[in-house]
Amino acid sequence: MSKDEERRTLANATLIYERTQDRPVLGVIFYSLYTACVCTIMYSSKEVFRLNPDLMVFQVTAVKATIAFLIVLITQNVNLKKIAYDQVDRQNLPALIFKTLQGSTSVYLSFTTLKCFNVSTVGIVCSLMPLLVCLFAACLLGERVKIIDYVTIVFITSAVLLVILGA
Repeated sequence: MSKDEERRTLANATLIYERTQDRPVLGVIFYSLYTACVCTIMYSSKEVFRLNPDLMVFQVTAVKATIAFLIVLITQNVNLKKIAYDQVDRQNLPALIFKTLQGSTSVYLSFTTLKCFNVSTVGIVCSLMPLLVCLFAACLLGERVKIIDYVTIVFITSAVLLVILGA
């Protein structure tokens, strides 16, 4: 290997390291923005359902999908075909279709719950998702979960049930 090749390899390795380096402050900022956006969507959706009781959940879901598509179209319009079609690995297409259907069902169910329940109740139940992921990973994937994690799951689930059931 020549000196030029060694320098390029080292430069590439440094660039990859810098891209994958942990940046907790940036993570907190992104999570805070995500939380603000989710809260805005939940409260505005609840208000839309309150103002229009005859509005169907599918209509709200379709509007959200249209807005998301327009945002992607505006921000990625130059490379949209390359990003959305050309780079899709055909071997992973069934998994991608399943994930798309799963995500669509999840959005539909979340708007259905917003129509029927308080935003705070929906938020509390949705916050149980990491716990469910932990349990399913243990059951289905054989992940190791510590006893303290199980105890924490029981306590958190109990607290959520107390809030929901109004104990």
